Amino acid sequence: MRFVFFSAQHLPTIGGVEYYTDSLARALARLGHEVTVVTSLLPETAAREQVDGIEVVRLPSWMWLKGRYPVPRPGRASRAIMDQVLSEPVDLAIINTRFWALSLWAARRCGRRGLPMVVIEHGAGWLTLGHPILDRAVRLYERWGLRWMRRSGAPFYAVSEAGTSWLRYLGVHPSGVLSNAVDGARLRGVVAQPGWDVRTELGISRNAPLVAFAGRMIPEKGLRELVAAIALLRQTRPDAVLVAAGDGPLLEELEARAATGTYFVGPLGHDRTMRLIAQADLLCLPTYSEGFGAVVLEAAVLGTPVVTTPTGVAPEIAVDTDHGLLLPDLEPATIASALDRALGDPAWRRRAGELSQTKSSRFTWQHTAERVVAIAHERSEDGTS
Repeated sequence: MRFVFFSAQHLPTIGGVEYYTDSLARALARLGHEVTVVTSLLPETAAREQVDGIEVVRLPSWMWLKGRYPVPRPGRASRAIMDQVLSEPVDLAIINTRFWALSLWAARRCGRRGLPMVVIEHGAGWLTLGHPILDRAVRLYERWGLRWMRRSGAPFYAVSEAGTSWLRYLGVHPSGVLSNAVDGARLRGVVAQPGWDVRTELGISRNAPLVAFAGRMIPEKGLRELVAAIALLRQTRPDAVLVAAGDGPLLEELEARAATGTYFVGPLGHDRTMRLIAQADLLCLPTYSEGFGAVVLEAAVLGTPVVTTPTGVAPEIAVDTDHGLLLPDLEPATIASALDRALGDPAWRRRAGELSQTKSSRFTWQHTAERVVAIAHERSEDGTS
């Protein structure tokens, strides 16, 4: 079978949708299927290449909002590339997110050709740019994009149960979950090997309580609140430290306002990020909205307990306070209190790590890939697009 993904951003850009697309594409390729990923052309990337058996095709694009919103450049070149991709048989087009310009264009082109397709929702809340007026404009755009996408007639799936609830809130009946996942065996193999040690690198005491954060440095991740919470936490636990991995527009601001004991280490790459999480006492992700939150699942696989919000996959991992702590709000005092509670109870951390690790075992890429193949067969038999 041939699967074509449409994803506005792809590797080497790092993010949840990018990781999902790459991992699911690889899982489908391992099952013997042909996979093409259509994405945006970035500086220093190839317009077309083969990556581990996956064809990656990049469209000429404008990078709006500092690269957060790529828009395909209209014109003959983009149309020719799209026509070439769609000229070969497509068993299922997989459109990631409902509002990217590339997603909207792909839905229109695939619909005109009568190709079977699905839309995958990666969010569980409104997008935010951290500004009330801009956020209202973004909501209007999201609603417009949703109406456009629904005209395609494609069924909507989500990457988590939280995502299906969000679709229902938007008035869309979800067809199911095509879950995000992780390669648990690989992650455990990475951290089991000798290698980079965050405490040695940063000169952090072996006994110091270490809280990790990994993600993009953007307002919706709750980083401003986490930095303020660490300052409060250090009033009672002066040796507690936060190590935050990632990059983004807030990095310089956060570095300027961070108190002693907070380290920003930039983008570490996936393997080093997993080592950071494995070596931490806790992972804290005080995010406002998360379609899935793969880093929460990765922490669970590695047995690191989490303090996070009830978004994305978190409620499926931290099903109760024995498995992890879900924050009722994002006031810095609330975050600090939860961190203090978890850091003060080593027995709870060990037990929460073990229980969440057990919960993580059902999230595998092979399972998701097999579900995608089944959907392709179903839509082919139904003759629907």
